[in-house]
Amino acid sequence: MRRGISWKAIGMAYLIVMALAVSTFLLAIPELFAQTQKPAATPKQAASLEAQLYQAALKEKELNWWDQNSLEEAGAFMTEFNKRYPGIKINYFEGTQDVITERYLSESKAGRATADTIQPEPYRPLQEQGLLLDISDIIKDANYPPQFCTKELTGATLTHGVFGLGYNTRLIPEKDLPQSWEALLDPKWKGKINVERRLKTFVYGTEHWGEQWVVNYLKKLREQKPTFSKGHTQVATLLSVGEFSIAIGHHLHRTLLMEAEGAPVGFLPLKPAMHNAGSPHSIPKTAPHPNAAKLFYRWWMSPEGQAVNDKVRMRGSPLPGTGTAQAKFLEKHGVPVFSCTMWAIENSDRLEQIYAEAIGLKKAK
Repeated sequence: MRRGISWKAIGMAYLIVMALAVSTFLLAIPELFAQTQKPAATPKQAASLEAQLYQAALKEKELNWWDQNSLEEAGAFMTEFNKRYPGIKINYFEGTQDVITERYLSESKAGRATADTIQPEPYRPLQEQGLLLDISDIIKDANYPPQFCTKELTGATLTHGVFGLGYNTRLIPEKDLPQSWEALLDPKWKGKINVERRLKTFVYGTEHWGEQWVVNYLKKLREQKPTFSKGHTQVATLLSVGEFSIAIGHHLHRTLLMEAEGAPVGFLPLKPAMHNAGSPHSIPKTAPHPNAAKLFYRWWMSPEGQAVNDKVRMRGSPLPGTGTAQAKFLEKHGVPVFSCTMWAIENSDRLEQIYAEAIGLKKAK
């Protein structure tokens, strides 16, 4: 005779199972509650702008980059960019700003569009005609300094030129260096100063000094019997061979490059140093590969891109803390940077005429 199952045993087992289930549920409540407080994960929506642009650029497959860099310099940029973003072919066209702008406008009139990036000269007419793409998204995403961007956010200065004074280190001992702009008016510098004919240092500094201050200063500088040269390369070359002791209108990055090569040149750390932030890079609205162009500019704005800019041309951001050669020099000597706006660029022809007259330089009208 088989023994029957004890209903008492069954009841006890049921109570044990229920107790375990209830305790498990109670332990899970905090986690369940926490999950209800978190937004649902949406990887596609949460993708960064950089990732979105890269995926879109891969579909476009290429980028037509128009700029002033030499082929060697451009090659270094392209190599570093493609290391981070493989799969995008870059077609490079080298030209000065005026050549690039003229080619872009000619193509536009002909109903063609091949340029993805340009550095227009002048910038304002193209902006006012609505020909330039809004790049505020990449400017904000890269946290790019606002003083390097146009107020409409359709342009941003990516290559940085710092203007000031160079000197020949063999002709002027460090202890005798002028410590201020006013010190250049000392009679001992008479006949020893050269000024770059376009007077860009003073044009870019007008918003800092004021137009009348510049005029008055140049009238006094005129008494020093300065000589004049045209072109920053020519000025730098003549300075290095001792044609004059001091050069007004000298690039900081060129000084650093020449110093590295052993040339007897230095940069006078007079305050402030003038930064040309009025030559913005832009993307035409007709760009055939706008996402690739935005990705490229966003990379160029990033610390990584500016480091490449610094390595290739020593023209990285001059702002403190950026770690570029220009920034380190200015920080070391306690020299602040003044960044001009588009106003200085748009008024450059008028200012050049006024300043040329003040310093005694004849300019074609």
